[in-house]
Amino acid sequence: MLLFWQECKHILRSRFLWIVAVIGVLACAFFSASSWNYDKDSYAVTHGYVQENGLSFTEKDIDKYNDYYLNDTAEGEKVREVLKECGLEDITAKDIEKYQNGEPTKLNDVLQKMSETGGESYWTLIHYMDFLRIPQDLVSSHNLNPKGIMENAKNELNSRLIPFSEWKKEMLLDGYRSLQKRAESIVATKENQYLLPLAMDSSLNILWFESQFNSYGLGFLWAIAFVLDGIIVARSLGGSMMNNMQGMVYTGKPGRKFVLYKILSSLAISALAYLAMTLVVTLGFIIFFRLDLYWNVPLSAISGWRGSAVPRFFVTIGGYWWFQLGVGLGAVLIMALIFSAAMLLTKSFYAGSAISVGVSLLLLGIVQMVPGAQNSLLLMGSPISLFLNTGKFLQQSFLFSILPHFEGYSLLAWGGIAAVLGALGFLRFRRTAL
Repeated sequence: MLLFWQECKHILRSRFLWIVAVIGVLACAFFSASSWNYDKDSYAVTHGYVQENGLSFTEKDIDKYNDYYLNDTAEGEKVREVLKECGLEDITAKDIEKYQNGEPTKLNDVLQKMSETGGESYWTLIHYMDFLRIPQDLVSSHNLNPKGIMENAKNELNSRLIPFSEWKKEMLLDGYRSLQKRAESIVATKENQYLLPLAMDSSLNILWFESQFNSYGLGFLWAIAFVLDGIIVARSLGGSMMNNMQGMVYTGKPGRKFVLYKILSSLAISALAYLAMTLVVTLGFIIFFRLDLYWNVPLSAISGWRGSAVPRFFVTIGGYWWFQLGVGLGAVLIMALIFSAAMLLTKSFYAGSAISVGVSLLLLGIVQMVPGAQNSLLLMGSPISLFLNTGKFLQQSFLFSILPHFEGYSLLAWGGIAAVLGALGFLRFRRTAL
């Protein structure tokens, strides 16, 4: 075990490793915070409402939310000023609801008169009325239609340029049937009637979610973790191959034991680096996105272009974070093992590094550019593809993720491939020593 700890200390002394890790975390925070999805001041309205009134949000809460917006927020003061200029100083959230439902109110009369002359005040008021319709749109987006899921699924599968084979098509349709039952359960239990951060210029609260769990957030962190895997393996195994090839290969059992400890230490440091970076970034999300306010909200509360998300089993935002942590950890360890296998098989720092980078780029290119690749269970379950779809697990937008335990089976399959490659490399060292 002394060799193992010495090797871990050797890896952690790499300045380049720490520089990449720090830059990766800072870049992740920067992309998440500055992405066009995020409007801190606008989301602050929802944060304040949730702290005062709780998370549950149904049709009866629309007026309460608009009242809060008009009377208790800085943005609401601006709306009041415009309304006052238009002679509507005493307008209430109930008046706004009536206007939006087409019922007669003072607001209709004022807007009718203003429309005749136009002007900046008129268009500003129309703009704010659109803002105040967002909570109503949010509630309507929660009205799922489970019966439409199978019909949409058949249309999507039949309209693909490169069709699925029949057995895959039937497997996916069976996954959609399970998804329809989940949607029926969501409708019956009203589990999606919760208020997630809602920008007043968009009814898509999925934007708040994607900034954390897609390419701006943890997805980017996965990419950095894969890069760190390469650095860790190159410093441990590759560095030894450059500096002490004879001592590693031709010392029989002690040499093979030394190589095994190097592999284990590379995996251990890769896992710890990923966990540490994820925890740091999540702490930032709690502070910046107020993730702590919505930790126990069901994932089905998220609504996007397709309506509410329908995860294949009940999971909260916090539960999804743990799910991401586990899948990411599995993917990181698999990539570290594949990189180690490349070094062992080639017995060369340069050839092993080239193969490691080549395999990653090849998988990335195939998944992104080759249309038929997206019909492959194996390719779409690779660590690279899972990284590309970080924010889409458990949702319809990543097609294979509707299959039960897809991520777990994928990690087992790719973990098996990586283990076989690692074993072949280790056997090559053994043969050389003998």
